[in-house]
Amino acid sequence: MGIEIVNHQNEVRIDLRKIRNIADILFSHLSTLQGKMIDVAFIDESTMKIINEEFRGEKEPTDVLSFSYINSHIDSTKTNTSENQQQPIFGELLICPKVAFNQSKELNHSFEKEIAILISHGLLHLLGYDDSSLEKAKKMEKNQSELIEKLCSQINLYEED
Repeated sequence: MGIEIVNHQNEVRIDLRKIRNIADILFSHLSTLQGKMIDVAFIDESTMKIINEEFRGEKEPTDVLSFSYINSHIDSTKTNTSENQQQPIFGELLICPKVAFNQSKELNHSFEKEIAILISHGLLHLLGYDDSSLEKAKKMEKNQSELIEKLCSQINLYEED
């Protein structure tokens, strides 16, 4: 159990070893995810735009989308992108590295830090956090910031690429 990471894009170079380390650390700080399987898929901008429009009605690509397969009509063994096709997954995060890269430049921090923020944001959504209202968004942002702080106590994300 844990996190399975796949790269289905070639727009932005990704160091999967670094990303795996980031994801594993974030995952370890969320005890309610222990024993669960999460897929993280990196997808290109055009694919993200299509999926974002289909599921959110937005005609632009977004940075991260979260899909929970708990209490879902979707059979995760049929959508699972991990190597273990028989392992049911708890949820999936779709991340667009091109959008993440542009955001990291705008925010003047490293690409890896942006990916860490997106993974933590997606994981919190899978756990039921919601950012649809200001009050809920503040609570989610607080938890996300705490996760990033814990991560940064273990690895350096502050170096800009």
